[in-house]
Amino acid sequence: MIKYDKAICYSGFREGQAPGIKYPDYEEVKEDLLILHKRWKYLRLYDCDEHAETVLRVISNEKLNFKVMLGAYITAEMNNFGCPWGGTYPEEVLISNKKKNVALIEKLIKLANQYSDIVFALSTGNEACGMDRSLCVRKKHHRIRENGKTRC
Repeated sequence: MIKYDKAICYSGFREGQAPGIKYPDYEEVKEDLLILHKRWKYLRLYDCDEHAETVLRVISNEKLNFKVMLGAYITAEMNNFGCPWGGTYPEEVLISNKKKNVALIEKLIKLANQYSDIVFALSTGNEACGMDRSLCVRKKHHRIRENGKTRC
C-alpha cells in the first residue's frame, strides 16, 4: 500500500538544457533533490530518458527517501483526426513511433526492475500522444509485485 504523502513533478532542466539535447548532470540533480527531499516524498518523472536515469542514480547513491512514479513519453501510433493541436501523421511515422515506443516501454520496465526499491509506479502515454498504453502497463505492473520483477 502506498502511504499518503506529498508529491511533486520533477524536471531538473536548467537554462540551455532540454530533453534530447543537454541533460542536468549528477551534481545538478543532487542539488535539486537535496532541496526537495525536505518537503516531498514522491516524485513524478515523465520520461525514462538520461535525466530519469540520473535522478534514480542520485536517489540510490545518496540514499534519499524518495519514491518515484516513472514515465515513458511515448508518441502517436495512430492518427487523431480533428485534434486541434495536430494529430495526423504519415503511416511511416506511425510505424517508426511504434518501434520507438516499444523500446521506451522496455527501458521503463528495465529501470523499474533495476530501481525496484525506488520506483513504485509506471506511467505511459498522455492525452496528446494519440495512444495510451497505461492499461497495458498496469496489467503487467500487477506481475511486477508478485515476483519482484517486471516482465514484458
